[in-house]
Amino acid sequence: MPANDALTPDRLWNYEIGVMQEIGHVLKLESVLFQSEGSNLIQFSGPPPKWYNSCKYSHQGIELLGTWHLNRSF
Repeated sequence: MPANDALTPDRLWNYEIGVMQEIGHVLKLESVLFQSEGSNLIQFSGPPPKWYNSCKYSHQGIELLGTWHLNRSF
């Protein structure tokens, strides 16, 4: 694959904050808020195959997780 001499390192900042609550030994709930900001994301395109830098980007979201144990033997 040909090299791309114009390729520069990508940069990323990631922020996260989360909470977890366990209710007895049966139920566990988790929630995480996140935001990622970056620039120069290295991406691939083709044909012909080529690596390149993209522009600035930002992602925000929430992750939710719940775990329920039927009983201690599971």
